[in-house]
Amino acid sequence: MRGKGGRAKCSACHSEIARGARQPLHLRIRAGQAPWAEIAISTLVSRMEEHGGALGAAVRNNGILEWRAAATLKFSQVEHPIRWQDRLLGFFEHFGPGLPGKLLLVGSYIRFEPTTAANGGGGTGGGTSDWSWDLRDFRSLQSASDSIQFTTHRGDLVQVAFKDDSPRRWEILLKHALQEVWHREGKGEILEVQTRIRTGR
Repeated sequence: MRGKGGRAKCSACHSEIARGARQPLHLRIRAGQAPWAEIAISTLVSRMEEHGGALGAAVRNNGILEWRAAATLKFSQVEHPIRWQDRLLGFFEHFGPGLPGKLLLVGSYIRFEPTTAANGGGGTGGGTSDWSWDLRDFRSLQSASDSIQFTTHRGDLVQVAFKDDSPRRWEILLKHALQEVWHREGKGEILEVQTRIRTGR
C-alpha cells in the first residue's frame, strides 16, 4: 500500500484509507468506489488481530512462517561518532548503496535475493548472489517508517527498506520468529529487541 500525505491506496484491491474527518484517532476506509466509512484505529487493529493480524497470512499449513516482499538492502559501511563536549553520545551509521531485490522469511532464516547478480556484501551469503541470516545470530532488531534494521553477532548492521510492504508487519513477524527460536534454544521470553535482544533470564 502506497500513500501520500494523509491518504493511501492498495494497488492490489484498490481499497483506500485516509485520516479521519471528525476524530484524530479515526481512519476513513472505502473499497473501490464504495462510500467512505469511518472507524476508530483501535477497533480496526482489534478486528485485524481477530483475523490473525500480521501472522495470519504468513503461517503456512505446516506451521512455518513464510513471507516475502520487494525490498532494498543496505549495509552499514562507516560509523561516525556523535560527541557533545567531551562525551561520546553514540554513533551515526552511514549506509552503502541500496541493492533492490526480495526479502524472504522462512522459519528461522531470512534471505535477500537481489534482482540482479551481485558480489556478496555480508551475512552467510557473502561472496555469492544472495545473503542469508540465521535468526539465532541476531543481536538486535528495530523498525523505522519504511525499513527495518538488524545487527548480528558477526558484526553485520543491515537496513532493509520496503517498497510496498509494512516494516511494522516485518517487525511483528521477525519478533515472533525470534521468540520461537529462543524457546527452542531454551533461552526464555524475549523482553526487548532494540539495542540488543534481551530475555528475562
